[in-house]
Amino acid sequence: EFSLQYQPRIEVGSGKVCAIEALLRWSHPELGEVEASDFVPLLEETGLILPVGRWVLQTACSYARTLQSVGLGRLRVAVNLSPRQLRYSGLVECVRACLDRLELDGSVLELEITEGLLIEHSGAAVTTLDTLHALGVQISIDDFGTGYSSLAYLRRFPIDTLKIDYSFVTRMLEDVGSMEIVRTIIDLGRNLGKTTIAEHLLHRAGPGGAV
Repeated sequence: EFSLQYQPRIEVGSGKVCAIEALLRWSHPELGEVEASDFVPLLEETGLILPVGRWVLQTACSYARTLQSVGLGRLRVAVNLSPRQLRYSGLVECVRACLDRLELDGSVLELEITEGLLIEHSGAAVTTLDTLHALGVQISIDDFGTGYSSLAYLRRFPIDTLKIDYSFVTRMLEDVGSMEIVRTIIDLGRNLGKTTIAEHLLHRAGPGGAV
């Protein structure tokens, strides 16, 4: 009953699709479309996020491989990473095995994490993310600007991309404060040599909304 939907990331300057984000959806035969915010926390709590997360990773990477095979280039695919997945000792090997099986370069994959997740699991997370980054995997911070105020993790962790939370982006035309936050994050990303993504609220159903 699970499926993945893919949202495009559009490069502002060129208007071209530069990446896609994999979003987990659950279509229940009786309940209909279940919100990700309702079932993802349950998957996390029960530990089912590990097998489901592995399926998401494999399915998303397979889709990226399919896009390559039909001549659409090496579009990067972004997958959300939960706290339990980051703590999982077999995460690196799972990612490596998936990339090897599909003969994909690590740069095709991006793993999205939250600010809070970095702070809560800073010790082990540094080693895990450094190892993944060494494989070429890109690391992004989702909902940037809504979590912890400390910016020290931008120096400690191998972060490639800052994803500005949609709440700032959607309000910035009528709220000066939101506009300044967006401007500050863009400047911060530029000064640190990181990519910045503005998340736009077109349709958001749980973690990983439209961009």
